[in-house]
Amino acid sequence: TACLIEVVSDLCDYTRILCAVFAAFGTENEVDCTFLYFGCADMAGHHHGWMSEEYMKALKDSWECIDLLYRTLS
Repeated sequence: TACLIEVVSDLCDYTRILCAVFAAFGTENEVDCTFLYFGCADMAGHHHGWMSEEYMKALKDSWECIDLLYRTLS
């Protein structure tokens, strides 16, 4: 269980870093299409349960990344 919690935490950190890097890349390059997978919420939901505190935090973190990309690339 502790390892999975670390993986979820690391995945959330990785997602935030990936979003920031992609936002910077997208402002300097024309991007026609991309796919980003926000796995933190998926992992938190499977491990802690749907609508759990951990799941809701992961959703919030994912939404902040989506908002960053939207504001940066719009």
